[in-house]
Amino acid sequence: MSEEASETDQLPSLDVNIEAVSSDETSREFEEAEVHKLGNTSLNASNKRLEFAPEVRDSIKESESGTIYLEYKAQANGFFNLFATSSQTHANEYTALFVNNGVVGLESRSVWAANSLDIRNFSHHDRAFTEEEIQRRSALFIRREHPYVLNEESRLSKKITVFEGGRNNQKNPANGVASFRIPALLKTDKGTLIAATDQRHDHHLDYGNIAQVVKRSLDNGQTWSETITIVDLKDNPQARDRNFGAPSQCQ
Repeated sequence: MSEEASETDQLPSLDVNIEAVSSDETSREFEEAEVHKLGNTSLNASNKRLEFAPEVRDSIKESESGTIYLEYKAQANGFFNLFATSSQTHANEYTALFVNNGVVGLESRSVWAANSLDIRNFSHHDRAFTEEEIQRRSALFIRREHPYVLNEESRLSKKITVFEGGRNNQKNPANGVASFRIPALLKTDKGTLIAATDQRHDHHLDYGNIAQVVKRSLDNGQTWSETITIVDLKDNPQARDRNFGAPSQCQ
């Protein structure tokens, strides 16, 4: 794990401007075209489908063009419908927007729901969005790079590797450490930066074989000291076995 420290004269503020990074910020541009919206609901084994009210169904049915926007999280990959329409007067006349193992498709299929589906936002708009508008509306979902919003007088530093563990389930050959976890960064009243973390000797879990280590910087994060061990817990000879007790319980 890497920890980031400032290369500037000013350390980024730890305060977060919640209002400035609202998760619904990207929706404001399209609120005028929004006809119906449903949010914060779940579909599961006891609630396999959600039917819209008659006025909502009629509005969608009478639309000549429009956009259906849906944000969801599925518990697992598989086959399930996200949205479906059907006819009460013509048999087998229906359309389903489905997902099959992460791939979206359009088909007629008599399958309604996933085992578990959390819907954050389902909205119907009265016009078809362009490709560029869809990218802007979906900015929070990595369709494009979303800009950082910083507080006034805050700066975003460049990435500096302070602690580096191993990769691909191997130890880092430079320091013999498998993983660093749970990092912390603080600045003392005298201006010293202290980076602290768990040092996992054998793997990222390391049952009972963990050290707490720190590094110090006197130049606001541009250079760092060697690793300083604060406490190194007793070696657990079975640290790879989750069923083996902590060192104090070992016989």
